[in-house]
Amino acid sequence: MNSLALPQPALGLFGQSSSVLSLSATSQLLSAASFFQDQVTALRPGASASGIGQNFGNDEASLAAEAQFLVDAVNGVQQNLSGNGILASSGQATAFVQELARIGEGSFDNGESSLTRLSQLGITAQTSAFGTSTLSIDLDTLKSAFAADPAGAFSLLDQAAQALGEAAGSTVAQAQGSVDTLGVIAGLSVFQQSFGDSGLLANSAGGLDFAGLLLLDSLQSVGSGGASPLQNLVAINQFNLVSSLI
Repeated sequence: MNSLALPQPALGLFGQSSSVLSLSATSQLLSAASFFQDQVTALRPGASASGIGQNFGNDEASLAAEAQFLVDAVNGVQQNLSGNGILASSGQATAFVQELARIGEGSFDNGESSLTRLSQLGITAQTSAFGTSTLSIDLDTLKSAFAADPAGAFSLLDQAAQALGEAAGSTVAQAQGSVDTLGVIAGLSVFQQSFGDSGLLANSAGGLDFAGLLLLDSLQSVGSGGASPLQNLVAINQFNLVSSLI
């Protein structure tokens, strides 16, 4: 009787250790981006309902406090990703940081206000050797902007917060999809090592291409409510086993 195995070529695309490491980095990115999204989404510059505290309004002190909160949030998420090594190992994290920098240096359609860039509020960036942009605030510039156009200053800060929140939301969605897929891959790797290496499942000629294609196709529909990749592959092996007996 031929002993059967999960298709080596399909699972060989991803080693167990590399899959688990990728899953860990992506999970940490998901957590960091989610927290950052909550922070900037709660920030509502110029509104008394600002999510960073109480008694905020449309005065100069509120603008300064909310601008500092935004700066701290951006710096914090980048330091988190860089300090934990996620930035160096995750393309998604790199793209996220680059998008934050693009938003910080970009311009906004701010109605009739001449304040269209964060630098006009005194918020500027200095790029580090790690590719992150550390933000800082020049309070004199912020005060001048508020004195010239209070409503425009708050509106600009609000638009920046919304744009940053949208960027974080996009990263969260992408990271969640990657976590789901990598989780399946890591699980399949563990299954293969546990059963394949123990001799319960051994290499099987024939059917490898079909099973491999099925795995790759099913990975695209993880969580859709259908059979999981693991269930499909086990079913293939069971079918092959019965066929060999007949």
